Amino acid sequence: MRGRIGVAVTFVRPELLSLSEELNRQGLDEDRGATASLRWVAWSSLVVVGLVTAVSIAFADTMWMALPGFVWLSTGILTMTSGATAALLWQEARGQKSRALSSLAAAFGYLTVVYPAFFMSFPGVITPAGPWLGGSQSSAWLYFAAHIGIVLGIGISSFFRIRDRDERWWDVPSGILAGLVVSAWVIDQHQTLPVLLERGVPNRLYDGMSVLAVALGVVAGGVVVLSAVRTQSRLRWWLLVVVSLATTDVLIHMFSTARWQVAWYMPRLIGVLAGALLMVVLFAEVAAQSRSMTALRVRERLLTAEKFKEAAETDPLTGCLNRRGLEARFSAPGHSADSAGRGFPAAGYSAVYFVDLDNFKNINDEYSHDIGDTALRVVAQALRRSVRDGDVVVRYGGDEFLVVAQGLSAPGDADRIARDLVRAIGQAPTESLPAGLVVTASVGYVVVTEISGNLGSVIHDADLSMQQAKKEGKNRHRRGDVGVSNPVVISSLADADPLR
Repeated sequence: MRGRIGVAVTFVRPELLSLSEELNRQGLDEDRGATASLRWVAWSSLVVVGLVTAVSIAFADTMWMALPGFVWLSTGILTMTSGATAALLWQEARGQKSRALSSLAAAFGYLTVVYPAFFMSFPGVITPAGPWLGGSQSSAWLYFAAHIGIVLGIGISSFFRIRDRDERWWDVPSGILAGLVVSAWVIDQHQTLPVLLERGVPNRLYDGMSVLAVALGVVAGGVVVLSAVRTQSRLRWWLLVVVSLATTDVLIHMFSTARWQVAWYMPRLIGVLAGALLMVVLFAEVAAQSRSMTALRVRERLLTAEKFKEAAETDPLTGCLNRRGLEARFSAPGHSADSAGRGFPAAGYSAVYFVDLDNFKNINDEYSHDIGDTALRVVAQALRRSVRDGDVVVRYGGDEFLVVAQGLSAPGDADRIARDLVRAIGQAPTESLPAGLVVTASVGYVVVTEISGNLGSVIHDADLSMQQAKKEGKNRHRRGDVGVSNPVVISSLADADPLR
């Protein structure tokens, strides 16, 4: 009945569970560890954007040397960064099931189509005579389509973040489709669209479109601020920088009167900066999330292993430790220090109690095994209520229990605990048991000065004392003859299993 048992033990700290729950609450756009510091960096970036805007407007008419391939370079970078940003955001939206991130990915998917259309309709970029697609006004209309589209997209994304909706698979395809429709319509209708540039100079309609784009940018910025404050998301603060850059781009461009001026170059440089900035932030976020997810997976594996270990070391009927759990508890290095950490003195006496129910076979035979199981649960509850928090209660097998009490100041404390155990079982609540059924137990125990590794011999002596209590009439306790002045070293249950 009492075979060999051996198992390695790992005690998992309780804070692992709280750490796992905290990491579960964090996503790519809500890594709270760096939110506060990066928020100040974002605000500083807004101040720099404001200074650049003021300087650019002041020198708006200053001519720069024409840079060969500048439009190729800027538009190529914008297209690549928009596409990569859309891909990153879409992957994260699927992982987090976030409608905010999927709608933001759709906005950058939209830009991925509009920017190449702008590039191909810009005069003199591909063919010296004029635009490759569309007409002279196509690039100007696509310019506004890009800037108005991105501020609206970021504003909608922030609104969804406030509402906290789930992602939808069609968000990004819808954004790309919108970009295709807008680009195709502008290029196809270039002859009938209102004129925005007259001989390369912006007109009043251009200024009106610019005011509209700036106003939408301000509104979108307000929504982003509200979303960032409510969610404490650092990505939202960086999106505020992107909205500001897009709005500033249009604002500076309003003061341009000819190509190759400061007010013509700076908006395009700012557009490139906006795309590159968000890419850097996203890559930093992905790296941070990767580290968090790696740590989370490690901790989840530890928690899973601990759950399996706990199940293997716990008796499913009574909720007490089983023999495997007892072995693990007292074979683990440092278990004596652990008992001291629970408020028990490192030195002192220890007692091992062998508890055996009286006439348990008769209970099973007369009432049923279900009633017998109920009686075992009642006894287990009575034992747990009568011992100290740090004492160990074990279902050793069948109707046998063990109680291990450490840190006793005197042998007399062990005698008192033995009386309490017998009394607690005899007076245990019996509402769940048949009327007239009283459960009692005989307890044998041994007091030693040290438990440091080998529990088997102590259990054997306590078992012999319990058998003596049975012979003397049951429902009583008896102390063993082991001298308390002689320490007993404990290392393995199997080493001294009395019935092995």
